[in-house]
Amino acid sequence: MIGISCCNRDVGGENAQTVKDRYVKGVIEYADCLAVLIPAITTGFEAKTLAGKLDGLMLTGSTSNIDTRFYDPDTPAGEGPFDVDRDSVSFAMIDAMIDAKKPVFGICRG
Repeated sequence: MIGISCCNRDVGGENAQTVKDRYVKGVIEYADCLAVLIPAITTGFEAKTLAGKLDGLMLTGSTSNIDTRFYDPDTPAGEGPFDVDRDSVSFAMIDAMIDAKKPVFGICRG
């Protein structure tokens, strides 16, 4: 079971969790694995618990950039757009997967 990171996007004036089909199909059709979408929502999120249930993590590409303040809080913000909730969830999942000794596959932004 592979976790796939989602992005926050505006859909009809409402926030939505999105991921491109090519990432989901790649996991299902080519890796022959179950795909689980990981929303970019920090409320109620427990990375360690989720990492314990996954066999791997895919960090998808995105039009948003990682906020440079995640690397160094004293650094001015880089060039957006940013998805801060996605950054928070992704960094927590990376740490949890490494602690669990499970693979992480990052694409572009990831």
